[in-house]
Amino acid sequence: MSDVFTEAMTDILEDEDIGVDAIYGGETIRALFQNGFVVINGVETTAPMAECLDTDITGVGHDATITVNGVTYTVIGIQPTGHGTTKLILSEDAHG
Repeated sequence: MSDVFTEAMTDILEDEDIGVDAIYGGETIRALFQNGFVVINGVETTAPMAECLDTDITGVGHDATITVNGVTYTVIGIQPTGHGTTKLILSEDAHG
């Protein structure tokens, strides 16, 4: 999706003070990484999240892995924003 929001998000991710490098599918991508509030199965909690451009995480599914800041996380939730990005809800413990 190519729109103003996606272009703005790309600029944000490229900002060294905001975006971080992440490894997904053997490729280095940029992500907005945070440990924020989410609702999972009706339960309010905090969880690590990585918001990525849809084009960087094509075909992402549950149990996929992404490495951020040297820590490998398992994708336990997928929340498309509808604006060219997807928030990945992550778990550090889910990957055996």
